[in-house]
Amino acid sequence: MTKSTKHKKEFRKEKNKIKLKLTFKAEKSGRRKKGQLLPKGLNVTDTSFKSKKIVLPDHLRPSEDSGVPLNHRKQTFKELLAHMGHFNAIVQQDGIKGMKELLVKFPALLDVSLSSLLGKISELMSVRDAPVRKCTLKLLEHIIQSTSAENIAPFFPLLNARLICCMNHISLDIQKDSHLLLDILLNHVPGLVSTATMQILPNFLEQISSRDVSKGDRRVLTINPTQRLTSLKWRQEVLTRVNQLLILLLEKKQTECQSNTVDVAFDQGKSCPLYMKRNFDVKLNIQKPGHLTVNDSNSPSLHIQGFASQILPLLIETWVEAKASEQLNKDQGCSLIGIESIALLTCISNVMFTLLCIMKQSENHLELLNWFQLEYGESLIRNFIRPFPFSARLESSRSKKQAIDPQCRDQNLILCFLWAQLETKSAAKCAELVFQYLSGLLQAPDVQFGSAAIEIDKLKEIFFDKKIKPEKRKLQISSVIDAMRKKLPKGR
Repeated sequence: MTKSTKHKKEFRKEKNKIKLKLTFKAEKSGRRKKGQLLPKGLNVTDTSFKSKKIVLPDHLRPSEDSGVPLNHRKQTFKELLAHMGHFNAIVQQDGIKGMKELLVKFPALLDVSLSSLLGKISELMSVRDAPVRKCTLKLLEHIIQSTSAENIAPFFPLLNARLICCMNHISLDIQKDSHLLLDILLNHVPGLVSTATMQILPNFLEQISSRDVSKGDRRVLTINPTQRLTSLKWRQEVLTRVNQLLILLLEKKQTECQSNTVDVAFDQGKSCPLYMKRNFDVKLNIQKPGHLTVNDSNSPSLHIQGFASQILPLLIETWVEAKASEQLNKDQGCSLIGIESIALLTCISNVMFTLLCIMKQSENHLELLNWFQLEYGESLIRNFIRPFPFSARLESSRSKKQAIDPQCRDQNLILCFLWAQLETKSAAKCAELVFQYLSGLLQAPDVQFGSAAIEIDKLKEIFFDKKIKPEKRKLQISSVIDAMRKKLPKGR
């Protein structure tokens, strides 16, 4: 660059500092000529400015002296509730943990905010993140423990609906966590769960089976290869919860039977009705000449029969699948099975035993028991009674961790009770086998009736079953009467 060119450039910069040219817009409009200077007063820099307030929310937080409930991070109930609904999983966990801390510190806050809390918790039951669901279950358990069942009752339909949604969720982890939710409800509010037992039970069938249209809409067991648990272990967890719900239903029926009993003080000259008033709004269905059955769509017996007709084939099929992996032989007088098979046999036998007890408590118990033995009697004899009795094949490494009765007394006693309900020819052939086991069991030195699943009144049904010939029955019973007297506790 030459000196003259550089000089011209510097001169041009100095000139621009003094003379303010018009904007491109003003020049284009033609209001002023190009290069014309602005009048005085308009080429002055405007130094005026505007200011706004800066509000710091941290400075406006309430303190502990103000009486507002706060956790250790100075967060209020509304802030924690908003964090529980945040899209970020970490923020949600912090909100749930902070809410639990706040409720522990201020228990009176629970009664005021129970509605909003349970509504938010029900939404978090089916979120994708497992840590959030785990924290939510802990918070829900604390809430149910801290309040009464009467306060939870208005919100139980919401919890029940969310439970059913989780049980039918597409995610297997959420289905598994639904069992934990049910455990919390069973442990703390069993009375509320008993009112929705028949709504919850069918959903367990969907977790282990599906309907096969090619087999007449019959249920068949399903296997999910992406599941972390084995199929038998998953079915064991499902059947454990099914048995707990059936026990609730059985206890409810027993309390209803006791409530229907009325004590009447009878004096001479007074009369009392022999039968209480009942609703006979039913329909009669004549299936065969001289055979009448009662059809009532709202009858609990029909609900139980419908559920039993779906789950009993699944129980038998599950045991057949588990038994296939065991080498059953009775060279030692019993069938040896592994620890996992024993746990599964316990669940299956408990479910069948509870179902039979519910049928016996029903009004049309004779019809239900007759249907039970006609439909499933031969399958039960073939898969459970013929390889009976069962014993544990204990492994040294695993037997120390699990307390298992090596003789499987509870399971074998339940199978004896199931056998006593069957009136088939194949069941009569197993009478000597069953009675021989019971005779040996009652004479064992370490038998304890207090911990057995079958009580004495159930054993009475087995001993005095009509399939056993009277002569043989008298000889076998007389041999164990002395042993039973020594084992019975006082007052029984």
